Amino acid sequence: MLLSPPDLTTATPCVLALVSRTFRLQLIQNAAVRLLTRTKRTEHITPLLAVPHWLPLNFRIDFKILLLVSKALSGKAQATSLTAA
Repeated sequence: MLLSPPDLTTATPCVLALVSRTFRLQLIQNAAVRLLTRTKRTEHITPLLAVPHWLPLNFRIDFKILLLVSKALSGKAQATSLTAA
């Protein structure tokens, strides 16, 4: 979920903390990709993320939530997968 600037002014501190945390985690993922591919910091990161099919962090979170909900609704979810973070 991406927030536009007007939404940030009305967002709760909890939402702002989540956005800040996901931004920092995305920076860590970018650094890991740069380390593994041995690329310079001045090179664009988007093509590097596309090659190994790594999603940006906010999309990964959305995907995981939607996958768990889909499995729960279809009855294919294990009890442990619903309680694990």
